[in-house]
Amino acid sequence: FSGRRRNVWGRAARGAAVGGVEDLKVAVSEIVRELFSSGEEGEALRCVRELHTPAFHHELVKRLIVAAIDVPRREQELAVGLVQRMVTEEVLSPEQLCLGRQRAAEGAEDLRLDNPRAPELIADFLERLPG
Repeated sequence: FSGRRRNVWGRAARGAAVGGVEDLKVAVSEIVRELFSSGEEGEALRCVRELHTPAFHHELVKRLIVAAIDVPRREQELAVGLVQRMVTEEVLSPEQLCLGRQRAAEGAEDLRLDNPRAPELIADFLERLPG
């Protein structure tokens, strides 16, 4: 990878040995799972920052949205709160927020197989997010 791409993608550009894209997806899933379990928004935000991958934040937004369709209201509020805090603290760029929202919306029909109301639930959740 070029120096610029390495700078933009952070860990993702360094390869699987140090932390490739699949490792980042696992890390993002763990952040979501821990947020829902502990309710600690500040800790989740710290973990996001420690990934040093701002160009991958859309994946977190997408996974929060997708995970929120099958959880109680408390976890949905935690997901919205984390995204709002990431925007407020300028951890999440408007472009990454938009991309994450778009990717979640694009996957809504596929999720219908597991949850027939998925497209409707995702649309409702997207209305609650900033941007």
